[in-house]
Amino acid sequence: MAHRVAKVLDKTMVDITFSHEQPASLVLVFLVFLATGFIIHLYILEPLLYGRLSHIPGPRLASLSKYYLTYHDVSLRRNETISQWHRTYGPVVRIRPNEVTLGNPNDYREIYDTKSRYDKSKYFSRFVVYGEDNLFSTLKYADHQVMKRSIAAAYAKSNVVTKGEEMVRERVDAFITAMTMEQKAHSVVDIFVLFDCFSHDVMTRFLYGQKHGTDTLLSSQDRPLVVNLKRSQIWTPLWVNFPTLHTYWLGRQLLPKEYVKNGEYGADVTRRIESLMNAHDADKESKYEEMFSLYGHMSKGGKLNRNQMASEMFDELKAGQMTTATTLTYVAWRLSRSPEWQDRLRSELSTLETDESGKLYLEDLESCPVLEAVIKETLRLHPAASGRQERVVPLGGRTYSGVYVPEGTAVIGPTLVLHLDPDVYDQPLQWRPERWLDASEEEMKTLEYSFVPFGHGARVCIGQHLAMMEIRLLIATIYRAYETRLGETATDYEMHQLGTLAAVPRGLRCELHVDRHS
Repeated sequence: MAHRVAKVLDKTMVDITFSHEQPASLVLVFLVFLATGFIIHLYILEPLLYGRLSHIPGPRLASLSKYYLTYHDVSLRRNETISQWHRTYGPVVRIRPNEVTLGNPNDYREIYDTKSRYDKSKYFSRFVVYGEDNLFSTLKYADHQVMKRSIAAAYAKSNVVTKGEEMVRERVDAFITAMTMEQKAHSVVDIFVLFDCFSHDVMTRFLYGQKHGTDTLLSSQDRPLVVNLKRSQIWTPLWVNFPTLHTYWLGRQLLPKEYVKNGEYGADVTRRIESLMNAHDADKESKYEEMFSLYGHMSKGGKLNRNQMASEMFDELKAGQMTTATTLTYVAWRLSRSPEWQDRLRSELSTLETDESGKLYLEDLESCPVLEAVIKETLRLHPAASGRQERVVPLGGRTYSGVYVPEGTAVIGPTLVLHLDPDVYDQPLQWRPERWLDASEEEMKTLEYSFVPFGHGARVCIGQHLAMMEIRLLIATIYRAYETRLGETATDYEMHQLGTLAAVPRGLRCELHVDRHS
């Protein structure tokens, strides 16, 4: 009897325990189901079906995660990938959960025009230097305009020519010396490195003053830092997407030395900036006209503190040096692939008058049709910057090409998308300088409207006049007296333009044979 009672009690306890555990298990299952549903709703259904940007076409993975574009970015294919997406999806494309690109020139002007006053996105906060904003990193339109007034006059065309032409010509002479030395020593010239050194020397002299500039063209001591900086270019998309990666021990061990040692370049620039500031401050009797530099110009205005001025000079050195070098490289490479255009250019240059020293006049070069066509077509096909000029849609949202984009969305007008538009440029992937020579007045307006190598509006490249002066003087000087031919490594594969900040060639070199024209 006692045994039976015990069995009944045991069965009863099991039933009671199960009855208590069952509701708990159901609650747990319900919570997991709820959490899963919330995640699916938040990260899949809302972005794709009923989110605020779900009506905008684009790759589905790009709508779900920012890391889909990040993959293409660190793979150095960002620009060409976005161009392909526009060919597939049309003029308005969603490239990230909260980011849209616009491929119509009218929309491009809307987001960058002076009247529109769009602010920049937080992406540009990565470019703050010395704890201070510069023109490039300033987000608010109004703040940018205030800062620009302290700097813009230095880059006005009249000032650039007056203060900078003699200096640029001196560096052109140094370039020719370095080029001929390289040709004799190696029978081939890595023109990419020399263009990089040339533009670096010009920028340091313009920004810091003649006696504080580098001589990377002719000095073996100065050149390695610039070469290492160029090598680190292929890693800049990694830095843009993961800006603190190199600050960790594991990151420093895994990343290439060119990337990690990029800080040495920054330290060298810092030393030069401090040297210029101290020398300028100590030499109170020095005339501004005799020691022109951007620092002198900004100091004269008295509206920026030392760190703000240092930040501006640091940023402009990197931006101005890298982009000009890239453009010069692709001009020389394209001309080397097309000897007939070398002949046409040389024939045009031979008709120009020279000064007593045998040098061409800058104002004559500005009106040379063939030279301008060669430069423009190169800038069209090989824009020298990443084109990642993010802006934020203002309150109330905006409509682009019939598609509404809500406020707070990051929008971009990709330069390469406009430059490769087949409705504007016939055979857009072909380098055809004649398109700029043969176009009618009406056709030229259409070509120019979509041609934006230096940007547009209030934040247009402030150094474009200096850059164009460098390009015209150097290219004219080279091809008036020399012929260039492709080296074995200057292949289409090696010269494929990567999606880095300065859009450098894949091989980080451009080897050409250089011969004196007979």
